[in-house]
Amino acid sequence: MMASRTKALRRFGRITPRLTTTFTSRKNDPSPCGRLHRVLLRVVWFAVVLTIAGTAEAQDAERNTSFGARPGEADTDTLIVRRVAFEGNEFFGETALARRVRTKPNRRFAKIPGATWWLWMYRLGNSGILGERLSNSLMAGGEPPAALDMDVLQADLDRLRLLYRQEGFFEAEVAVRIDTVAAGKAGVIFQVTPGLPTYIRNVWYDGVDHLTPDQHARLVQDAVLRVEPVDQDRPLYLRARRQRYSETMLHSEVRRILTFLRDEGYPAVTRDSIRAVFFEAVPDSFDLRLEIGTGPRYRFGDVSFEIAGPEPEIAERSETLSLEASSDSVAGGTASFRFRNEKKLSPGLLVRTLRFTPGDWYSQEKVLATRRRLEGTGVFLFTDIFPQPSTGQFTGAVPTLSHRVDLRTRDRHQIGFEPSVFQRVDPFNNADKELATGVALTYENANLLGRGEAFRVRTSGSISTAFDDLSTLTARQAEIATSLTMPYLMRPFRGIDASLPLYDVRTRLTLSLLTARRDDFGLIIRARGNARYRLELRHTETLTSLLDVVDVSLSNPDTLRNFQDEILNDLLDPVSDPVQRARILEDYTVPQINTAIRYALRSTNVNPLRRDRGYSIEASAELGNTVPYLLDRFAYSPGNVEGYLPGLSFFASEGPSDQLLYRRYVRFASDFRLYHAVNPSSVVALKFIGGIAHPLGSTTGLVPFGQRFYTGGGTSVRGWDWRELGPGGAQFQSVQDAGEGTNILGGDIKLEAGVEMRGILFHFLGSDWIGAFFVDAGNVWFGSRNPGFGEDVSGKLDGRFRFDSFYRQIGVGSGVGFRLDWKYLIGRVDLAVKVYDPRRPDFGAFPDGLGERRWHFGLGHAF
Repeated sequence: MMASRTKALRRFGRITPRLTTTFTSRKNDPSPCGRLHRVLLRVVWFAVVLTIAGTAEAQDAERNTSFGARPGEADTDTLIVRRVAFEGNEFFGETALARRVRTKPNRRFAKIPGATWWLWMYRLGNSGILGERLSNSLMAGGEPPAALDMDVLQADLDRLRLLYRQEGFFEAEVAVRIDTVAAGKAGVIFQVTPGLPTYIRNVWYDGVDHLTPDQHARLVQDAVLRVEPVDQDRPLYLRARRQRYSETMLHSEVRRILTFLRDEGYPAVTRDSIRAVFFEAVPDSFDLRLEIGTGPRYRFGDVSFEIAGPEPEIAERSETLSLEASSDSVAGGTASFRFRNEKKLSPGLLVRTLRFTPGDWYSQEKVLATRRRLEGTGVFLFTDIFPQPSTGQFTGAVPTLSHRVDLRTRDRHQIGFEPSVFQRVDPFNNADKELATGVALTYENANLLGRGEAFRVRTSGSISTAFDDLSTLTARQAEIATSLTMPYLMRPFRGIDASLPLYDVRTRLTLSLLTARRDDFGLIIRARGNARYRLELRHTETLTSLLDVVDVSLSNPDTLRNFQDEILNDLLDPVSDPVQRARILEDYTVPQINTAIRYALRSTNVNPLRRDRGYSIEASAELGNTVPYLLDRFAYSPGNVEGYLPGLSFFASEGPSDQLLYRRYVRFASDFRLYHAVNPSSVVALKFIGGIAHPLGSTTGLVPFGQRFYTGGGTSVRGWDWRELGPGGAQFQSVQDAGEGTNILGGDIKLEAGVEMRGILFHFLGSDWIGAFFVDAGNVWFGSRNPGFGEDVSGKLDGRFRFDSFYRQIGVGSGVGFRLDWKYLIGRVDLAVKVYDPRRPDFGAFPDGLGERRWHFGLGHAF
């Protein structure tokens, strides 16, 4: 046994560049689409009947025997693979082994046993009864019978044996048994006898004694191997803790060491610089010595930039700048620039993106960080950085390594035209849907000022009509929005980038202006503007801080003559408190100002389109209208807080006031989403959302209209329409009306959760057809200072949050959905019903049965 282990390890005297990835996972769980099977059975049985009626195939005689372990001994000319299984596998997930073999059965529709939809399609096309063109199309979209190929089966055995040997099972044996499970159909069972694993006992890092003690500590503390120190005087000699031999893990450790040394100033180190030597210890263990040749240590030298642009008539220009060293003990260097066919680009942008300075110790991470900064500017189509060894030397004969940066800039000017047609929901009556059409024109400048500033202006307009009367316009809207994004921080925040090890930074300035009119409701937004100054600090590839230093919104709503009769009387019917009625009227008729400073921390590693694995976490804190409060108290009305600022002349309107209303508040929100891939075709998605907004000061108990929370809709609790759920168990509608009615007051507290199980049903017409089953739950409530409806409208169902009863006021909706996934676009349709309605707790589960359904359409996943 020892001889075979030694022979197997001898070829690792020098680790070769060839890497083998091993996947370890749990055994395949049942498909999460099981609840959809009853719905799909009709389709499946229809396909079965069609297949049986249209395809008649000769059947071979039934075989009732099992054959031996060696492939090739059985007559397999007519055998079709029905299933593939593994026996004796104790160390690896069945999915990991299944990925190693090429012998596979035909795919099954929605994982239903025997429902080989694609095989049926192929056989129907192969029968030729539907004509040549249609038959060929069916065969192209189908799947031929999974015939048992003995050559492929032998290669599968070799791959499985190699896997076990690479993972330390040098005595592993893999055989195969072929069973006939039906006439002409076979089951392939791989039988694994892994044997005893081989372990690594001690690990020694040799050849790096010249590194500093701090470098020694950092070299071993992040080791991929499970090791622990033995003697403080020998920091590079470590004992392994039950570390099974794994070729994959050894290759990972070599890559880690290479990365570490290159970040410590040793750019010449390569794979051939590290040699793994094994020593026999005991029958099931080896000692490992990693012999490392670091080569000389380098400092950064000069930097040269070669920039090519898209403007052929621009004369070539060159420039050279001196770069100071980060320390007085070393000399600095120069940065040279040569611009060809590029007029606008400034050398200041390129110097600002450098993450290293001539004279610093070489670090591969700093080179990569520089490349990320250059690509993040959005100015360049092509970016490449490569070293240019130099003969020059710094003090102490330390060699330097210069770098050349090749860049190609993109066209600065781009114009886009975007027509659109979409469905819009009536904001006051969710039973009414509108058809909206619009157009947008966009202009983008990728390098406005020469330092990577991306400028964008977008102007859009839309009109809406009711579905039942397309000849009458119900709404008109126009908007213009501009943004300026800079790949650096502006003063006085520029020092943040220098003092923190940030992955990337941006400054984003945005300005928007909107005007809208709804004649059917008697509402006008004469002007609504927003200005924001945001800092985007990216700490790592997945962690980002967003700081809104300034966020100012101005709104100038107004009403027409029919607003009182058409909307206001109905909305205010359940509100008995005259003060609260006046505040609702303020939301829709009084000019308002809102200023905020906001911080959000976002961590995400999920693909925003696919959403099939990973997580997304965001938490934010917001303090609102402190500046208007200080102006009100100390400037406009010293010693007195009125809750208003003097209005502007263009805010004069027919409403009750032309002053600017403000409301102080503090707001906290969190959003957590998790995506778990159960198997390659099934995903479980979870979400948890919470938030609280609290008014400050003594003049009002409300937070601004736009900072309240709402729930219900296609991306929220799907058993309800947009903003239809809440507050609490209160009924927000007039007693004469049917339906739910929109929650126009919103809420100060929000809790929401959801789970969605998605699974690929089949692949057809170039897209994945995905089924979904979901359950959503949540609600919003009035806070402690919110006057709410003024009194209990139905016992304790007044919409106020109470710890002893809030859980009984959580609305629950559930349903099924369907998605079409074209890899670049996902279309979604969901059908949901109410499972529990907090407004009607006595009705129990499914208060409306299955008759009252909510349809939701959209692009992308719901969450």
